[in-house]
Amino acid sequence: MEETICEAVSLELKKILKKGDLEGFKALVKSNNIKLDQRLFAKRKGDQWPLLNRVLDGDFSNRNFKGRFEIANYLIESGVDINDSAPYGCSPLCTVLNEHYYLRTSKAKYDVYLYTLVLALEMVRNEKVDVSKLTRASFGILDAAHQVVDIHDEKEQPELHKIASQIVKELVAKGTELE
Repeated sequence: MEETICEAVSLELKKILKKGDLEGFKALVKSNNIKLDQRLFAKRKGDQWPLLNRVLDGDFSNRNFKGRFEIANYLIESGVDINDSAPYGCSPLCTVLNEHYYLRTSKAKYDVYLYTLVLALEMVRNEKVDVSKLTRASFGILDAAHQVVDIHDEKEQPELHKIASQIVKELVAKGTELE
């Protein structure tokens, strides 16, 4: 049975994750003896979030995105389950692709787009990633990756288009199919 982080510490962790404060995150984890595979407290068991999913979910402001990706990379390098699903069934890879797609409705800077794509590509290349997971809308990872390619014009954003296209190629090479 998965352990849950207590309510007070979960609230503090959520604030730190949103700010993208890696050192604050490490300090809070250490001082509270938190295991990185524990879930954040929620009143309903079905609403408990893994730390990796929570740091990748939600609006990325232009001021905190680098720190949030540092925390995500720290969690991945520390060996958390890269396939652990959020309450709605979305894996961390699904989450980062979905958040990237929704950036188009914000005033995100180029670097925010770049960081999300680079992280998604690193996750696709992770040997432990399960590319069969579905996204929020019950369509597959490859569908989500195609949406990301479609939002980056090859002429106007060649670097972003190239990385997004590479994600699709590597997903296909891993046997992922369109839903």
